[in-house]
Amino acid sequence: MSYDIKIEQPNKRFGFIEGSISHYSFYAEIQKETVADGLDLSTLQKGEGKITKLCIFKDEIENSGNPFLPTMSIKRHIYINFENEWKVYNFTFYNIMFELVQYLDRRCQMSIVR
Repeated sequence: MSYDIKIEQPNKRFGFIEGSISHYSFYAEIQKETVADGLDLSTLQKGEGKITKLCIFKDEIENSGNPFLPTMSIKRHIYINFENEWKVYNFTFYNIMFELVQYLDRRCQMSIVR
C-alpha cells in the first residue's frame, strides 16, 4: 500500500523534519551519520540508524464557547512515538510507520548533483 507523504520543508534532509503521511502528521529527527540509539531499518527497534525521533500523530481541534468569549482545545492523539526507544507503539500503524521510515532513509541518502 502506498501512502501520500509530504514534507513541510522539502530542501531539508537532516535535523528536525515535519510533514504528513495520509491524513496524519509526523515529525522526525534525522542524524547525518548512523548512531547507536537510532531506529534500525531492518528490525524497527533501537539499534544502528539515523532516525532518533519519530512521532506520528493527529491533532483534534474543538471550538466552543460563546461568540464573545470563544475557546479552543487541541487534543493530540499519538499513534507512534520513538525517542531513542519506543514510548508509544500502536501495532495497527506498522505499515504506515514502515513506509515512512523507508522513505526518510531514502531521502537521507539522496545527493544533489550539479
